[in-house]
Amino acid sequence: MDFPFFNLFLGNSHSCESSYVVPQVYILDGGSGSGDVFVKSSSSVELKCVVTQSSNPPTYVEWLRNGQRLVASSNRVERRGRVSTSPIEVISPGTAMTTLSVAKAVKSDGGEYTCAPARMPNASITLHVVDSELQDSLSWVGVG
Repeated sequence: MDFPFFNLFLGNSHSCESSYVVPQVYILDGGSGSGDVFVKSSSSVELKCVVTQSSNPPTYVEWLRNGQRLVASSNRVERRGRVSTSPIEVISPGTAMTTLSVAKAVKSDGGEYTCAPARMPNASITLHVVDSELQDSLSWVGVG
């Protein structure tokens, strides 16, 4: 894995070089990692937002669908209809994760999902909810 760094140079006569590791954010989709996730209608979907290389876990993570806020994760479960999030969990030093769950996905649940941790980069993935007749030619994620 590549580690991006920023270098800081201070002053003209006295320079000080410092490195800052930029936190990395990505969504685990349980599938191909292509940025597109295909699920059968009526199945349950889990998208995991993972933050790595962070000195502190984010204070919250907002989940958006097509740019509109769905729910936010913090230190408790949040539910809104068929959509819920898990609390932010530190899974190892520098790495935290939260899960967005959608129960019984319907076609209108499809779209671009963005995980937006506080003061960190965002990550996005596109969810496609399709009828079960198309399953032969697609990669599937989800259970149910």
